[in-house]
Amino acid sequence: MEEPPFGRVPEWFIRMIHVVPVTSRVPITFADRSYESVVIETDPHNEFVEVWNELSDSLITLALFCSLTIPLILFIHRPCPAAVAPAGRRVDGDYGTRIDVKTVPELSRLRSAFNRMAAQLAGMDLDYRRLNEQLLSLRERERSELACDLHDEVSPFLFAINVNRVNIGRWRKMGPQQKY
Repeated sequence: MEEPPFGRVPEWFIRMIHVVPVTSRVPITFADRSYESVVIETDPHNEFVEVWNELSDSLITLALFCSLTIPLILFIHRPCPAAVAPAGRRVDGDYGTRIDVKTVPELSRLRSAFNRMAAQLAGMDLDYRRLNEQLLSLRERERSELACDLHDEVSPFLFAINVNRVNIGRWRKMGPQQKY
């Protein structure tokens, strides 16, 4: 009878596998004469243990594989300082630096895409600055035109209103005989 290496098989696993014991009766006949029968009954315990042992072995193998490969992958694929530094400078607005590190083909495609992105960002930054300067000069020109319009068109009207106000004030102070 096989036994599991890590204690007994858990009940939840036995319920999940759900092997039903089977009982068979085999009659014994010899020379056309019938004797007793033999009862054959399956014991699912061995099936549970066998499947549990295979599952345990697979999980242990997977855990060992992961515990060895994950640190190896992290060690091999650590960030390259020559690639990380230019990326940090791009965040600060310096798009002139490029990544020139020789690397594996998969990462070289990433490097060239990163360098193309930096060139596009530099172009967009230049366009943004140019458009911002145009916007500021347009605002200044509109302000000066508005000031000129106010000075040239509204100022004479304000002056005339002020003169009329003064004359109306004088006219009120005069007597009725002096008005005509």
